[in-house]
Amino acid sequence: LGSGKQVFVYFSGKEKDILGGIVIRFGKTLDYRLWVCSTVYTVFPTTPSTATKKLWKITVDRTSGVRLIVDCNDEEVLNTLISANTCDWPHWIRWTNDIE
Repeated sequence: LGSGKQVFVYFSGKEKDILGGIVIRFGKTLDYRLWVCSTVYTVFPTTPSTATKKLWKITVDRTSGVRLIVDCNDEEVLNTLISANTCDWPHWIRWTNDIE
């Protein structure tokens, strides 16, 4: 925390085009931006572990719509629906394509 570094995780399709992703930023606060969905960074709704070593698990769940779920050290810190109601970027619909 406080390093200003960022972690980028992208999801791509058959044509290797970017369908979506997440950017996690280690600034003054730990926040994220949903790639191909949001134009702003948002603080995680649940504070991730304060442990120095963090194990992240990032999942796209299509059971009910398209959801991005993020776990940090086995604790869910984000579970958000990707839709026109939650995204401010018009190309969010790419998230509904098949991820390879």
